[in-house]
Amino acid sequence: MSKAAPRYIEIAEKLEGDVQKGLYPVGDLLPTEAQLCKTYEISRFTARNALAVLEDKGLIQRTQGRGSVVVSLQTSMFKDTWSSIDELLAHAGTVHTVFESVDEVVVDDAMAAKLGFAVGEALIEIDGLRYQNEGGEAFPICTIKIWIPSQFKSVVDNLSQLKGSVAYLLEKQFGKQSTQVDQAISACIMDQTIASRLEAKEGEAALHLVRRFIDEKNAIFEVSESVLPAKRFTYNMRLRRN
Repeated sequence: MSKAAPRYIEIAEKLEGDVQKGLYPVGDLLPTEAQLCKTYEISRFTARNALAVLEDKGLIQRTQGRGSVVVSLQTSMFKDTWSSIDELLAHAGTVHTVFESVDEVVVDDAMAAKLGFAVGEALIEIDGLRYQNEGGEAFPICTIKIWIPSQFKSVVDNLSQLKGSVAYLLEKQFGKQSTQVDQAISACIMDQTIASRLEAKEGEAALHLVRRFIDEKNAIFEVSESVLPAKRFTYNMRLRRN
């Protein structure tokens, strides 16, 4: 049985649906945290996390003293920074992943340089697409390719029921917990194969993102690679003076 989505994600999806339906046009305010608590019988913490999901997607902007203002009807699925590893992993639960293939590979020199695994190490390579619901329809937002050591192969049996990240399965089944996540971001141009999978145009700009999940022994136990079309992400930064 698949694990139910956290309550804050359920509420975030409901609010996102209301935005997409036009119940909250651009410029309108969403319900306050207090109003959400009363409507859904939830804690202030849950309400705050639900609004944070929408802010991460670029749908709203939260301003102290004003509230949560709808700033866009189009989600943007890339966030520039994450305040914690738990927040990063929770984000995976807000999208739907379809895994298309699973292969066994052996790390060669090129893969070792790219991924950080040792030459000759046996890996499981998982390939798929991540989808976002918008306006009642699902559309692909990025490719996703994941590599894990072959001793964790049994997680593959649970991929069809997964709502969240493979890192979550590795922690649940094997106790592999991330103490550090290294992320590398670069620009790229989509080739014909990737563009076709993402329903985009060949030659368009895209974001290339590689994440390495590292355990308490400083060993890499998962690497993921994604490509997002330029039109489907934004880069936001907020700086505060201490």
